[in-house]
Amino acid sequence: MTLIIRAIKYYVLPAVLLFIGCFSSALFNQKTHSADDNFDVQHIRSIRNLEAFPNCTAPSFSVEKAKEIFDKPFTYLKRGVQFFVFESADHQYVLKFYKQHRLKEKPVWLAKALFPSLQAPWEKKNLERKKLADALFGGVVLAYQNLPEETGILAIQFNKKGPFHQTVRLVDKLGIQYQVDLARHPFILQKKICTSENYFKEITKKNDEKKIKSALNNILTAIEARCQKGIFDEDTAVLQNLGFTAEGEAIFIDFGQYVLDANIADWQRTQEEKVRRVEKIKEWAEKECPRLVTYLDRTLIDLLQTCNS
Repeated sequence: MTLIIRAIKYYVLPAVLLFIGCFSSALFNQKTHSADDNFDVQHIRSIRNLEAFPNCTAPSFSVEKAKEIFDKPFTYLKRGVQFFVFESADHQYVLKFYKQHRLKEKPVWLAKALFPSLQAPWEKKNLERKKLADALFGGVVLAYQNLPEETGILAIQFNKKGPFHQTVRLVDKLGIQYQVDLARHPFILQKKICTSENYFKEITKKNDEKKIKSALNNILTAIEARCQKGIFDEDTAVLQNLGFTAEGEAIFIDFGQYVLDANIADWQRTQEEKVRRVEKIKEWAEKECPRLVTYLDRTLIDLLQTCNS
């Protein structure tokens, strides 16, 4: 009986307490990550050599102006699949940081030494992450160099060779503040936009026919500009990748699946691309914004008549 009591006291009880402690810690961390959208400075710090990608600043946007904006805090706005997004103090700009932890390579050398069965799967995963990184970084450069006005990109910095070596103050979802060195954290500075969904809901609610027609025309103009540059977006989503400035200008906000395709510049292909994208918008509108459907139908009729003429 004494041995049983001792076993419980020295082995079973500590093990149970350790399990409870680990479980509580994991639960706390899960709740904390949920509360702050899993943002952590470590998740945006550069983990790859990105010197092959150019740093860019829009001609109409001076480095001095950018530095002035960076002197004021940026507040957490949202997270997307690829980015954590922060908003400037004047609500005119967004600062996007890549989710670097999604691109981190697995230590193949460790698998080779200790877990040989994991070597091949990890090598495959690393290759997939390298392709993803090349697409993400390369897509932004492709978009900026060819569509600066249609993307609203003002500055891109991937590495320490860029002009921005100052720190910026970030305020996360929980109000916690961080000092982030821009030279070590790849970022995109972009005009802030209103999401397409919210923009269309707002102008259709007001029954603002002029703005509705203008918004649809601006989308078609932006799509045509992209096609004429020989750029195809492999992402089938439309509204999620578009937004509007306060002036009603259509802006592309996601370029992670941009690829070069000279054929898309062909007039017929461009018109077909417009039709395909408008049909996708109509699918959304039928569920979320019925008032917009009539305008989309008219747009489709005009496009189809143009294609068949």
